[in-house]
Amino acid sequence: MYENELKEIESIIGKALPIEFKTYVNKLEDDWLEPSYSFPLKEPTPFGSGVIESLFVPVAEYLAEDEFFELGMLCIGNNMFGCGVYLSMREEDFGAVYYWDHEQRCFWEDEVFYRMFPNLSEGIANYLELRKKRKVLQEGESLVSFYKAADSFVEFIDCWEPMDDESDEEISDDYKAVLELVQQNTLEGGKKVISQFGKNYLSDYQHNLCELAAIFNAVNCLDYFIEQGLETGNAFTFAENNNHTKILELLKTRGLCP
Repeated sequence: MYENELKEIESIIGKALPIEFKTYVNKLEDDWLEPSYSFPLKEPTPFGSGVIESLFVPVAEYLAEDEFFELGMLCIGNNMFGCGVYLSMREEDFGAVYYWDHEQRCFWEDEVFYRMFPNLSEGIANYLELRKKRKVLQEGESLVSFYKAADSFVEFIDCWEPMDDESDEEISDDYKAVLELVQQNTLEGGKKVISQFGKNYLSDYQHNLCELAAIFNAVNCLDYFIEQGLETGNAFTFAENNNHTKILELLKTRGLCP
């Protein structure tokens, strides 16, 4: 089903993709998985387990725009939270699978976790303690917000656990609707967000609309939000952490750099 697309990817990276990955995706009838799955990570994280809802072969022509591809990471999946699943193309761990946290929760202050989650899980509390002791990746180090899920694609799918319908309750319906509109990255989508949810909307993770636009690289939405006088908050920081150059250029042009 995806034989030509896979060959294009292999031509670009100069090596064959793991046969297990190629075999699996060629059997898929649709990108979206039913049900969605959770999976453990091999290292402490500020969020717990990973979640995958979509598995796919990336479009070769868009790889040049993927900020993580030059780091040796090939995006092969994602979820409604905006987090990605990546296949390592690096020599040292070729074929390993990583999970990228788009919320960049490794940068959150401890007080944010305890304010948002009064019953903070033991795993996340343990992560915060390790961070204090600098036993987890720090800002400025390579692949910050990437967490290893498995040493191979086979190991990765073997550790999947199906999620029941109750998992959808982890984020609100409003947040899902806002994410869908922002990710359209259109003027119309930006207008609908403000019309339906107001200029002062805050996501389940306490991000304002400009911050969400920066996280999802929705430059057209952000431009509109700024025109409407919305506060940019930490939009510059999120764009910088994610290497979203168009967002950074817009903020600089608007004189909204820190």
